[in-house]
Amino acid sequence: MHAQLLGRSTALHLFSDLLPFKRWTTSWLAEQKTAVEPDSLLGLLETWTAEEAIDSVRSWCGQAEPMRGELLGDGLRLGRLAASEITDASILNQTARLLALSYLDQTGPLRPPYFDLAR
Repeated sequence: MHAQLLGRSTALHLFSDLLPFKRWTTSWLAEQKTAVEPDSLLGLLETWTAEEAIDSVRSWCGQAEPMRGELLGDGLRLGRLAASEITDASILNQTARLLALSYLDQTGPLRPPYFDLAR
């Protein structure tokens, strides 16, 4: 749905194939399916209320203020990332945090948060 709403491959969103987050999550979930004792996080996620989810994501991301971005088309543009930056662990960490936080204060139809890929 993100790719469809944003309409271009250079929009780096949480589920973008150009960022590792979707691959990491899919791999982690596959590991949990075969684990003798799955991570307790799965149980937590199953029982979350909307308020608990918002509070947890804010806590994990370390920011209480709503994210600001620029509404462009059907998305929320947070800025630009150079191709060289998407391999830097500290930049990826901050990128994941900003993308996750940017979902929390949205109202109305989904406006996927994204960064433009600068080549």
